[in-house]
Amino acid sequence: MVDGTEQAKGFLNGPGGDTHLGLPVSGYRPQTADKVETVNANKEAEEQILRILDGLAGRPEVDKRWLAIGRTHIETGFMAVNRAVFQPGRVSLPGDVPALAAETVTDTAPQDLRSRGEPRVPRRDEPLPNGRPHP
Repeated sequence: MVDGTEQAKGFLNGPGGDTHLGLPVSGYRPQTADKVETVNANKEAEEQILRILDGLAGRPEVDKRWLAIGRTHIETGFMAVNRAVFQPGRVSLPGDVPALAAETVTDTAPQDLRSRGEPRVPRRDEPLPNGRPHP
């Protein structure tokens, strides 16, 4: 059992060292200190790049539209990298079948979805429905 002091600090002592509590947001889970350190380093690198872009925004010869596009792609890239580290899970929605809602989607999610009958895009080496050719 964890006492309130450890929880108030935002981490639990678990196997492999300190584990930080997940955000109180659905899908987020506790994270190791190493993962938190990695994402914090990524956030610092992102901030350094964004400050360079802020400087470019003040220059009249810089195309603001392309600068905005570049900034968005950089922010999206860092978000994707941080999600790769933290790996937030999927959440249950009202009306979900209880057995499915309790599952944790893992790296085998595409296979899991196929086993539930979810639609998917056929691979290039698979025929399309009704014998249509691939584009």
